[in-house]
Amino acid sequence: MFPLSSLHDRLEGRLREALSRHRVPGAVLGLALADETAVAAAGVANCRTGAPVRPDSLFPIGSVTKVYEAALVLSLGLDLDEPVRRRQLPDFRVADAEATETITLRHLLTHSSGLEGDYLAGFGRGDDVVRRYVESCATLGQLHPPGLLTSYCNSGCVVGGRIVELATDLDWDSALRRRLLEPAALTDTVSLPEDAILRPVAVGHLPGEDGPVVTTEWSWGRSFGPAGGTPAASAPDLLAFARLHLEGRGALGTEIPAAMAEWQRAWPEGIEPGLAGQGLGWLIWDWGGARVLGHDGSGVGCFASLRLVPDRGIAVIVLTNYETEGIELADELIRGVLAEEAGLSPPPRLAPIERDAPLEPSRYTGAYKRLNTAYEITERPGPGLAARVFMDAMGVVVPDDVAERTLEPAGDDLFAMRHAQVATDTAIRFVDADGDGELDYLYDDKWANRRLS
Repeated sequence: MFPLSSLHDRLEGRLREALSRHRVPGAVLGLALADETAVAAAGVANCRTGAPVRPDSLFPIGSVTKVYEAALVLSLGLDLDEPVRRRQLPDFRVADAEATETITLRHLLTHSSGLEGDYLAGFGRGDDVVRRYVESCATLGQLHPPGLLTSYCNSGCVVGGRIVELATDLDWDSALRRRLLEPAALTDTVSLPEDAILRPVAVGHLPGEDGPVVTTEWSWGRSFGPAGGTPAASAPDLLAFARLHLEGRGALGTEIPAAMAEWQRAWPEGIEPGLAGQGLGWLIWDWGGARVLGHDGSGVGCFASLRLVPDRGIAVIVLTNYETEGIELADELIRGVLAEEAGLSPPPRLAPIERDAPLEPSRYTGAYKRLNTAYEITERPGPGLAARVFMDAMGVVVPDDVAERTLEPAGDDLFAMRHAQVATDTAIRFVDADGDGELDYLYDDKWANRRLS
């Protein structure tokens, strides 16, 4: 099924060499190029059992699911610019009355609804969990008014999933399977654990005292499914899905991939190397003038990354079963493969710079907050700032993240912050959202935090 070829050999050599330098139990590296598809696998799928990773092993793909959701929404022909409360979701309600009446599907698919995005509420395993999640959003606040900013929003994607349920008269998992996966013949992409267990599966791993240890959970709760809480896919299936967008044929035809790839909004400059715009589902990067589409996804102890270069007809994926170093592994592999196989120039990584003018600390100091995260930015001796970060991400307090960190200048209103457990720096971007000259939001990567003082 997966014959050796020069392309396969190159991928396998690159994957094994990278794995030897990263503490990632197992990974898959896949490439679709012209008429050839190659998948290389290495390492173990489960440190407890020692089962090897296979080319067709299923890995949780996390937020890569958001691209599937966008494709499903567009296939249903729903109006993207009609307020969802008008017809698509009459019972929709959030804490802000104006947002309740104005949020559209386009807002939801482009991370611009302004809803507090890190809201994770579990409601068990029933078919009604997405409905119950959306009902519970009645008290959910706004990080910003709809349309003001682009800020990563998981809760908005779950609301979009509920609209899919009402439009198809199916629960989210059934709608995904019947209206997208089955027509596209993606037989090794699943969203329920009882379907995954019938196939070779890689499980997530978390940091332990002596290295990665198997997680105690398969995925986030089922209610979080439309945002990426549950789905898993094999590398061949993920590459087949990518080909639907590269080739403009098959289950999605030509119009849906073209609409999804169309520029919708900008992201703040510098929050991620090369990241420039937001499509419908897709993120859009600029690699030396080449347009790159893609998405990343974190599962419970897993990390997945997908990149497409439509003008070069190439797609590359990395699936890992360890998020902590899997992020670095995926970034390294994708940069290397796209440089070698497509001749692209990767965007430079975030790095501190020497400032020509003195920093004005008062421009930045103060408190910033989103639902489960808070920042205290203070002045410090030297060229940068100090930050205390209080994080309750996904409902789990991370003690190492309640610590003081250094923010070193990396550009105008852009800083590099070192994470306690990740070797690469996190981009911190301060933004003037309303044009009054005051910096009223702090971005950590793609997440906006509102200034409180």
